[in-house]
Amino acid sequence: MERRINAAGMALLKHWEQLRLEAYPDPCSPDGNPWTIGWGHTVGVYPGLTITEYEAELLLAQDLDEAERVVNEAVKVDLSDNEFSALVVFVHNVGAGSKDRPGHRGRDGFVTLRSGKPSSLLASINAGEPNPDHFLRWNKAGVPPMPVKGLTARRFAERQLFLKKESAPARTT
Repeated sequence: MERRINAAGMALLKHWEQLRLEAYPDPCSPDGNPWTIGWGHTVGVYPGLTITEYEAELLLAQDLDEAERVVNEAVKVDLSDNEFSALVVFVHNVGAGSKDRPGHRGRDGFVTLRSGKPSSLLASINAGEPNPDHFLRWNKAGVPPMPVKGLTARRFAERQLFLKKESAPARTT
């Protein structure tokens, strides 16, 4: 059975992403890319794009399906609902990642770093020794990468959810 984000995870995601119905540039990127809309949606977004709240919810459902798939496939050990949901929120923000290859610069993410290795967060989880402090390493943006206050707070909140023992029921399809 495919796991789904729980209510605590959804609340955390919506707190940090905040609903925006007009496209806006990434505040942490020197060139503004990727443009973002809705609840942190970036695919196919361009300056001047507007959507409705209903469309934002549809885009969020699609994005969550992808983030949940990534976590379901990458994590090889049992997780609590809160651990799973914290990882989904994290993946929704940072992505799965991709390896550098000729003519394409990869991107560090939860599953794959540009080097081709797994992230330390994923590696620690799959080794059966999860280290939630690894969330805190993902707080940098810009060129050169520098700590960002908002990302630091967000990673701390994701870490806290990961560590929280009680859980709300999982989201249903």
